[in-house]
Amino acid sequence: MKKNAKSVFCLASLLTLVMLLALPGCKEEPAKSSKNDIVSFEIDGVDGKFSRPDNNTTEIIYLTVPADSDLSALTPVITVSDGATVSPASDVERDFTNPVTYTVTAENGDIRHFTVTVTAAEKVPEGTLSLRVELIADGDEDVTVYGIPAGGIVLAVSEQKDLPNPNDALPNKITISADDHDYVTWDIDNTPYGGNNNIITIYAADYTLNQPHNITVTVKKNGVNYSENISFTVIR
Repeated sequence: MKKNAKSVFCLASLLTLVMLLALPGCKEEPAKSSKNDIVSFEIDGVDGKFSRPDNNTTEIIYLTVPADSDLSALTPVITVSDGATVSPASDVERDFTNPVTYTVTAENGDIRHFTVTVTAAEKVPEGTLSLRVELIADGDEDVTVYGIPAGGIVLAVSEQKDLPNPNDALPNKITISADDHDYVTWDIDNTPYGGNNNIITIYAADYTLNQPHNITVTVKKNGVNYSENISFTVIR
């Protein structure tokens, strides 16, 4: 009798174990993520800046693209939270002439809206480049004149020494600065000069006497190229 009871108990225990193993639905599934962020939003290498207005669940993303960009055909690269999806999708060309709303959906179905506003940078008007021109007379007393004289630039190769009035000295070099630009190139008499430097110095002794010379500075600002010419003459 005891043997039969023991057998029944063992059989019942075995059946219970089999039933537990056969019930995978009883296992607790991991909770789905509620994260629905746009981690990054980029257009043509320009990263978006994020802002959330007070009392508003819609985030705003601002981008300023180069001046010559076509706002009607831009392709954003979007990174969202792990497991989330975004609509419209990343890497799809869109018209950003007006603000575009993107919706991010988390794994658990929670959604968040992002409004993307894209503007083109303002073009730099021609002839208004921010150039700083310094005419320098090196000698016993250095004299610097800023800007281009009305009569043009005249350099002198002679040394400026023992001048009764240093302010009467002719400059023997020019320093030109082109700051606040994305890229700068220089040409002197149609020959590249100085590479992509924001500042160059030109010495009178390096140039032919009594003939005009021309400096062309080309800058890239907000994706657009602009040029300006500066002429000078060298005397003895």
